Amino acid sequence: MSIRNSILFFVCVCALYWAVKPQSSTVLRVSTESVENKRKPVLKIGEKNQQDVQMIYTPSTRRSIAKVSSLKTTDSGQRVQDTGNFEEPMLVNVYVFDERGNLPSKGRVLSQVCGIDVPVDKDGFVNLELNQGCDLFASRADGLFLSFTEEVWVDHQSGEEIDLDLVLSTDRIGGLGVQIAKVSDGFRIEYVYPNTPAEHLNVATGSIITEVNGVETYDLSILDFIQLTTGKVGTEVKVRFLNDLPDEPPHRFVRSVLEGP
Repeated sequence: MSIRNSILFFVCVCALYWAVKPQSSTVLRVSTESVENKRKPVLKIGEKNQQDVQMIYTPSTRRSIAKVSSLKTTDSGQRVQDTGNFEEPMLVNVYVFDERGNLPSKGRVLSQVCGIDVPVDKDGFVNLELNQGCDLFASRADGLFLSFTEEVWVDHQSGEEIDLDLVLSTDRIGGLGVQIAKVSDGFRIEYVYPNTPAEHLNVATGSIITEVNGVETYDLSILDFIQLTTGKVGTEVKVRFLNDLPDEPPHRFVRSVLEGP
């Protein structure tokens, strides 16, 4: 294998270690309520019957991030992220928990702020002081995959203090059980993990995936491919290969957890 192909293979393998939570219809609300006897803006995910405030929610996002930043209005009226420094530091109290209100019991939980891993305490809490716009999210290790929190953009003013609740799904994340490399026709299977859906369906190394759930793969990025093939354990993925005949039905995979070696 050439050096170039080796690098490409390494990048593809690493990319498969990263996946996102499947798309959902989660309602995003913000309210002001009493927290530790103080009146603070509280951002919560999934809460109902609370007062809406201005925010940007992108349901088609490929990555789940709380964009803790100033938002400014462009000449066209669009709200965009202001990358400048805050006039005053902003305090963010982050709480990470699952859909039942508990710290997830399975999988290592991380929060990441400005590209830096920040561990949460035993109660899923971490206190931050931010001086500039920043991406902030939480993730839970699930085998070789990561389950991420939903995305929301927080519109704030410098000097505020907010409570940010990040909710991690309790659903297990599953996939096909393959390592892939991008090729012109789609994605080539480089390795099939043992005891996975791909092995159970006798997928051969070198096979090229050209379609996933009706979406052609020739122009997809690796992350787009991962988004399509990973999801809740037990759900189905329909896959077509380059050598399939036109009248053949797609191959049906049932997503399963992919554990580390």
